Amino acid sequence: MRQWFSRAPVRTVQAYVAAMNARDLESMATLMGENMVLVDSAGQELEGRLTAQAVFSRLFSEANTFELRIDRYSYSRGQVLMSGHLESDHPAISNSTHFRARADEKFVHEWQSYASHPVQSLARIMRDTGRPRPPS
Repeated sequence: MRQWFSRAPVRTVQAYVAAMNARDLESMATLMGENMVLVDSAGQELEGRLTAQAVFSRLFSEANTFELRIDRYSYSRGQVLMSGHLESDHPAISNSTHFRARADEKFVHEWQSYASHPVQSLARIMRDTGRPRPPS
C-alpha cells in the first residue's frame, strides 16, 4: 500500500476499511458519523448511520466474498481518495475500483464507490428487499 503521508482522516478511513473487511458492523458503526452518506456508483445516496448499517448488514449477509484491497490512499481538500479493488460476489458492488471518503479524526461522514461498469443501485436493492426506503 502506497501512502504519501498519514493524516488523521486517512487513519480514520483505514480503520473503517479494516472493520469493513472484518465484517465488523459494530466497529463500522462507531466510525460512522450520525448523518453518514453512502453514494454508490450509480450516484444514488443513502443517508444516516442506521441506514448505512442496514446496507452493510444486507451486503455482508448476501456476499460470500468481500474484501476491499486499497493500494493507495491520498488526502486532498478534506477528502480521502483511494484506489484499489473490491473483491465480492455481490452484484451491486463487485467491480468497484475507486473510493472516496469525507472523514475527520473520529468519523467517516461520507463514502462513495466508483465502478467501471454500471451496477445495481444500493438504494434499489434496499427498496426491492422490502426494507423501509430511507428518507430522500
